[in-house]
Amino acid sequence: VLPACSNLVALMHGRQIHGYMIVNGLGKDGNHKDTDDVPVNNAIMDMYAKCGSMRDAHSVFCKMRNKDVASWNIMIMGYGMQGHGDEALDVFSRMCEAQIKPDAVTFIGVLSACSHAGLVRHGCELLTLMKSKYGVDPTIEHYACVIDMLGRAGQLEDAYELAQAMTIEANPMVWRTLLAACWLRGNAD
Repeated sequence: VLPACSNLVALMHGRQIHGYMIVNGLGKDGNHKDTDDVPVNNAIMDMYAKCGSMRDAHSVFCKMRNKDVASWNIMIMGYGMQGHGDEALDVFSRMCEAQIKPDAVTFIGVLSACSHAGLVRHGCELLTLMKSKYGVDPTIEHYACVIDMLGRAGQLEDAYELAQAMTIEANPMVWRTLLAACWLRGNAD
């Protein structure tokens, strides 16, 4: 039911379901009432984040005793979707401090957040460090996020050079991203 609320952006229904879960003890591990049911709490956080209530998502996140990589990714993606790049980077930093290993989804969230917030330097640094520092191979989606970020910042030449220099062959998604940036900037060439 929670993903349905997320897809419909039905925040009030999602809050009612979350309230029902609290009253009935759902969201706790059935065998250990003091232990969080991480997938259930992730679904609650995801619903709040996708409905635009990062305050509620953050509240659930902070109350969780156990967090997995998906928990962190939901918060990073949520802040990124809301245009709060600094908060997304802060969560990423705290994730690393907690010694949770970022995955490919983590970097899509962080790079997308950098793109939407205009944090070009941070985004480019993260793309560079993905493999060497974090052991995550950049995919076409990661490159597309950085090309989008460069294009939004008006750095069309850098975006084009990255599309040419990628270790992966550029696909239509990459070229559409670059063309959209050119159109936005009025660069017909």
